[in-house]
Order: sequence, then structure tokens, then C-alpha cells
Amino acid sequence: SDRPISWPAFVQWVDENQVHFTTYALPGEPLPAYPIFDPKDQPERKAPLGLVVGAAGAGVLSGALYTTAHLHTARYNDTVNKPVPDENLDGLRRTTNGLVVASAISATAAVSASVAIVVAW
Repeated sequence: SDRPISWPAFVQWVDENQVHFTTYALPGEPLPAYPIFDPKDQPERKAPLGLVVGAAGAGVLSGALYTTAHLHTARYNDTVNKPVPDENLDGLRRTTNGLVVASAISATAAVSASVAIVVAW
């Protein structure tokens, strides 16, 4: 609603998609009429469903992978009830470490999708 009145100015109405008008206003000329924005006219923004489902799925997957890794660790450390043969310990440790890494990757995807939801919504 303000502009310098002692010298000419370019005046523009731009929204997110296009330039609606550009005009050159001479000193003392009033500003052109801009449309009145009514928030009720703006469509309701919905949460991006794909990102919500992706974030939830990645979070559940991360929890499942980490739980499985924890169970593998318990089995690795069990030397009394049902000990794992020594020749299988390296493979069990590699599997457990792989599950932890996969869980971390899935958790990162869940957090990234959650951030994208907040930004996009």
C-alpha cells in the first residue's frame, strides 16, 4: 500500500504462479486496485498422503529391524541356554550389524519424510 510519491515507480502484482500486472505509476498517481485476499477463498491444504504413509512405514520398518537386531544380539550373547556354535558367530554378528545399519537408514528415511511433510504441508 506504500510507494514513493515524489518519483515514478514500477508497481506489480505477482502471486505464486504468475505476474498479473505491471504498471508505471507517475508521481502522485494512486496505486492500482489490487484484489482483496480472503483466506476463505484459498483451498484447504491437505497433508501429502504419500509422505505420511512413507514416513510411518519407514518408522515401523526401522523399529522392526532394530528389534530383530536386538534379538540377534541376545542370541549372540547367549552362552548358556542355546549357544551358537563358534563357526556361526561371525555370520550372526555380520547379520546383526547389517540389521542395525538398515534400521538407521530406514529411520533416516522416516525423519526425512517427516520433515518433508512439515515443509510441504
